[in-house]
Amino acid sequence: MGSTGIPKPGLVHIARDVFARYGYRRVNMKEIAAAAGISRPGLYLYFKTKEEIFSAAVLSLAEDAITRIIEGLPERTTPQEKLRFAFEIWAVEIFELTLKSPEAKELSELSYDFAREALDEGYRLFEAVLASILRARGKGAASRLPLSAERTAHLLGSSVRGFKLVAQSALQLRKMIHDLLRSMVPD
Repeated sequence: MGSTGIPKPGLVHIARDVFARYGYRRVNMKEIAAAAGISRPGLYLYFKTKEEIFSAAVLSLAEDAITRIIEGLPERTTPQEKLRFAFEIWAVEIFELTLKSPEAKELSELSYDFAREALDEGYRLFEAVLASILRARGKGAASRLPLSAERTAHLLGSSVRGFKLVAQSALQLRKMIHDLLRSMVPD
């Protein structure tokens, strides 16, 4: 906690809400500070620019998704179910949101411009989860993978990044992911 009395993660969550409501372009530091109930100079004690707080918000969103995935994995039994669940949280939910909300679409697109490092870090975290699922498949099944668990996870994550650009609906994205998993990760 700093001199504002609000912990930095709390400010990030407030900023996430403000960005989600209004998009990136329409938000300024004054609005984030007002939503947090602090002065703009108080906000600047934590974040020097809007890009910096946006980047923290993008990483926070990724970390929250990873937490949800990890918490939900024990409820799934097969590696395929675990992988589909992970992609449902990581890719399909966000994709559906971008289809429904112009602000979410803008945030998704601008994350490449203003929060690339945070976005890449989020994907690294996600790929680590995928690799752990692939490694946990057992020695017999894992030996059927032509690539390492880490390399397979990277290819899966990278492929789905591209799928989100060409899919016209969440149903189409989900089908593309399921087809990819069936072809790259045999049961």
